[in-house]
Amino acid sequence: MIFNKKRTLKRLTAFILILVTFALLKIYVNKFQEVKYYLASAPVKNVVEGTEKLDSVSPPFIYLTQTEQCLPSKLVQNLQLNVSSECQCEVIVLSYETESQEESPPHFTYLFDNTTTWGSGRNKLFFHAVERRLDYIYYIFLDDDIALKFNGVATSAMKRLSPIRVFQDWLLDYEPAVGVVDYKLKREAKTVLHRRRTLCNRYRLVNDKSLANPTIYFDPLLNAFHAKAVSHIFPLDTRHEKVNWWLTDKYVTSVVELKFRGQALLFFPVTVENLLHRPYPRSFY
Repeated sequence: MIFNKKRTLKRLTAFILILVTFALLKIYVNKFQEVKYYLASAPVKNVVEGTEKLDSVSPPFIYLTQTEQCLPSKLVQNLQLNVSSECQCEVIVLSYETESQEESPPHFTYLFDNTTTWGSGRNKLFFHAVERRLDYIYYIFLDDDIALKFNGVATSAMKRLSPIRVFQDWLLDYEPAVGVVDYKLKREAKTVLHRRRTLCNRYRLVNDKSLANPTIYFDPLLNAFHAKAVSHIFPLDTRHEKVNWWLTDKYVTSVVELKFRGQALLFFPVTVENLLHRPYPRSFY
């Protein structure tokens, strides 16, 4: 008798589960039909038209830099910034000693503030760019005393273009959270490639033809921040700039590693060099 009661209870439980399953399935089907109807009746966006509109509103790159008064012509030529359609960019320059009176191209904007430091200046540039509410893909922060060149990793096909164009094309192709290039002083690309070949390739763990590698410690001479990442990194912490500007750029590398681990990529084929060394606070005491 007890055995029969247990069997009846099991059958009843199974029957209830089947009813509940059918009820949930019916709800799901009805909801699917509603969504299907909505998608069928909703207007379809013209993807090509939307892309053209985006291109007409905002170029993919915005360059942000600081200088004494006017941006050096050598930098403009090296990065090919003088023609907007060629650089696919807009440029914002913060003058920190003398206000610029020079006539500049339409895609150039000059600001002036003689109270800024390296970090607070970059913060000012960041806020000004964000206030434009345009759809930039990369915010490229750079110093005004740099030059880009190809190194031994660059292919012959790359050398048909300029270093900055190759870097920009790579950014749009890979879309890292942060993109940086090799720094001549530190020889980062050569060091990383050597370690990959001697340590990793022993076990065939990496593709030796890769153009980039995750990096943690990078110099702020030229950093490209993706639009989806830049607001998680800026504004910079400038509390220590009265004594040491280096701590501000160490803040950048620390935040990038903590929030976007493995998503800061070092692009091997292009090297940046620092042409001028100005005095600035760098005390550790």
